[in-house]
Amino acid sequence: MINIAILKIIKIGGKMKRKNVVWNLTRLCPFRCTFCCVSASYVHGFQQVYPIDDNTPVLEGELSFNQQVKVLEQLDAEKFRIDFSGGDVLINPRNIDLILMASEKFGSENIGLSIPGTFTTQQTLELLAGKISDVEITMDNIPGTNDLHRPLNYSKCASSAIQRLVDAGFFVGVQTVLRRENMSKDLMTELHNHLKILGVQKWSFLRFAPVGRGYVKDENHPNSNEYREFSGILEEITLGSPLEIHYQYLMPLKKERNFHCRAVTDSIGIAPNGKVSACFWAFDFYGEPFDEVVLGRVPEENIVDILKSEKSEQWSLCGCQVNYCPLKKILREVKL
Repeated sequence: MINIAILKIIKIGGKMKRKNVVWNLTRLCPFRCTFCCVSASYVHGFQQVYPIDDNTPVLEGELSFNQQVKVLEQLDAEKFRIDFSGGDVLINPRNIDLILMASEKFGSENIGLSIPGTFTTQQTLELLAGKISDVEITMDNIPGTNDLHRPLNYSKCASSAIQRLVDAGFFVGVQTVLRRENMSKDLMTELHNHLKILGVQKWSFLRFAPVGRGYVKDENHPNSNEYREFSGILEEITLGSPLEIHYQYLMPLKKERNFHCRAVTDSIGIAPNGKVSACFWAFDFYGEPFDEVVLGRVPEENIVDILKSEKSEQWSLCGCQVNYCPLKKILREVKL
């Protein structure tokens, strides 16, 4: 019998839609956000970290540069798009070399970068210019706002990086994680005005994901009704905005809409240790993908074989169910 998920293949311009790979290259980060989805490993002093050699990872248990190159070699140049994330991707300069290799193979239009904003030096931006399609930075408040769950200088660092990126000609998007403490009309209006001044092109709103260190942060977790109500306020704030406005597909909106799980069919995740996951959000308190979502491990297993496995096929079927998020079920059942 033909897998139902195969029938969902979307073709654009006669070509198969690329599968999005969210590849967290490292958990190292100069920030200690209390709800970090990957439970990032803190690096003191805003210092970059250099590997001893290409066979030694910057953090024990993560992939070395040579192992990461092998993963790139396994990915079909015509079938994947990669969003490099972390931790802080730019904390390890060798990651820039990997990004440039990926750009050469997949095309710059198929390479994205998600960073907190640190280490965006002029030299780094010159190396990345014309090599990536977009840069996304998470920013939940304007600089100077007291945020209990992010370091005081987090938004200031992000804002400065956005300005440098925009001035250098990069397409910059900002992701805002909506939590109870920042779901304020006045605050979001200020942030919207700030992003306009900076020259941000896209503003995305994300539902708070109780994963990673955020698993126990129940006070930050708005319910669906709260999100629906606030989405109406956001529509008022952004009416006529020059920014491209985007709502995460899991975000409940004032105007009802349906969603389909994108696990495997549209996207996969690769963790810093090489574990391939069906859902790139599904991290436990310690920054490890939940066993339920782990499909295999690269580079020792070829990703082509991993995505043909029975477990991958079962996960791809989740997208056939309307308004079904299997991660919610996993989170309910997890015992810390």
